[in-house]
Amino acid sequence: MPFRAHTHKLKNFEISFSPKRWWIITSIKQDIHEILYLNLDTFNNPEKNVRGGIPLLFPNAWPLDNGDIYKLNQHWFVRNSIFEIESITSKNITLKLILEEKYKEVFPFSFEYKLLISTQDDFLKITQYIKNTWKVSMPVSPGFHPYFLVDNKLKKDVKFSFSGDNYFDIWSIWDTKELKNPWKFEVDFWEYILEFDYDKIFKYIWLWSEEWKDFLCIEPIYEKENGLLDNPFILWTGESVEMSMGVKIKK
Repeated sequence: MPFRAHTHKLKNFEISFSPKRWWIITSIKQDIHEILYLNLDTFNNPEKNVRGGIPLLFPNAWPLDNGDIYKLNQHWFVRNSIFEIESITSKNITLKLILEEKYKEVFPFSFEYKLLISTQDDFLKITQYIKNTWKVSMPVSPGFHPYFLVDNKLKKDVKFSFSGDNYFDIWSIWDTKELKNPWKFEVDFWEYILEFDYDKIFKYIWLWSEEWKDFLCIEPIYEKENGLLDNPFILWTGESVEMSMGVKIKK
């Protein structure tokens, strides 16, 4: 089945979504530079999770060891859910999650969930908007799972820097690594440098890749394993929260 995309321009960014696979962000171009990776084999196989783009992690980013409390797999379930376009303008895009009753079988709450995309201070800002519409408090532990494009041969030489200081420059491409609280930093992919500006509400950045694949995931998450149970972000009845990631190519 051929790849299809819905493309929209925001300032100097071009954003593409896939109606075929739950409106996942499949491409971000700044000027002419593509910054996201997409594995078309996984994209075209509905039995597989898409490897690429920016999967959304909600209500939990990491796996749960919870018995019968929540029947949630890792990263589930918004990444495999259906969205609708709420609004598109020259300045922002809003996608709204279509809630299905089956979700309450694994996460027994009522809520409103939107994906907001805009430009701010030359960053492309991608925001998860979450509102608790249920009569009791609701725990959440969200995150983002962006796949950034980088030649496999260059991954071991990717450099991270914080406030101008080199953090590390040799990375085992098949090992997951954790960075705690690095909300603003730069990553030198050799072919370009990306600047990141993540909300301080995220506690960790996780780095992950697969051997021989041309990507590096740089994932902001609220909490790690069992976070939804042990230390979630609590939304009280009627309360909402926005959790954002910002990215741009350094000029």
